[in-house]
Order: sequence, then C-alpha cells, then structure tokens
Amino acid sequence: MSSKYKATGCARFFLVLIILAPLAFLGASYYNGEDGIENVKNLLGIGSSDSDGEPSTYEEKEDPKESTEQEVDESENKGEVVNDDTNEHEEQPSGNTEKPSNEQMERIDELTKENEKLRQDHDEILRRLKALEEENEALKTPLDTIG
Repeated sequence: MSSKYKATGCARFFLVLIILAPLAFLGASYYNGEDGIENVKNLLGIGSSDSDGEPSTYEEKEDPKESTEQEVDESENKGEVVNDDTNEHEEQPSGNTEKPSNEQMERIDELTKENEKLRQDHDEILRRLKALEEENEALKTPLDTIG
C-alpha cells in the first residue's frame, strides 16, 4: 500500500531550496573570508549594533576614515595617458600634490615596465599580421591567374 501523502516535484524542489540555499550562502561567505552567520544576521536585521552594513570578515576592520581616504587617492587620475592615434604620451594634471610613497613608486615602475612590454608585444603581433596579410595577397595573385 502506498503512503497517504506524496510530495510533488515542485514541493521537493522548494524543500531542497530551503535547505541548500542557506548552506550555499554560508559556504560562499566562508570561502570569501567573511563570517556567514554574521552576514545572515545583518541581512535579517538582527546583527550587532556595531555593524555598518558591510560584510563581516575574520580580519580586523580598518578605520572607515582611512579606507575612504585610500579610495579617494586610488580613484584620482594620475600618470600618463597614451593617445592611440599618435602614441604620444600626455601628462595629466593630478589633484594630489603629495609625493607617492616608495611602494607606490615601485608599483608605478612595475606597471610602466609591463606597459612597455605589452606595447612591444602588440607591435610584434601587428608586424606578424602585416607579414601574413602580404603573404596572403601574394598567394591570392597566382590563384587569380589560374582561375
């Protein structure tokens, strides 16, 4: 004899979602280095009073003033801009008058070297492409005379 109640496919689906979705959220939070349970509490509005709406992490939180100042410093437009048409470098005015730190200077140097390498790679690829196009045209010419 079969049981009195049977679960439909839709009901099974919702039961799985009710169980797996929160577990997946917690797992993803822990994978990203955040405190999943604290995130759930914040989402439900039962979190601690010191939370400011940001995901909780296991690391110590930074001073909000410092992080905002860093974001402002990083968001300012600094350095050179390359004009694609002429490959000329143009200095952009910077609103920041402070000298960059040694770490920033090292990072700028690394990025400049990487930029130069990428530019050289790009030029080499363009030379190869032009050579292949010339070779293709050279091959088309004899085929045109045959056909």
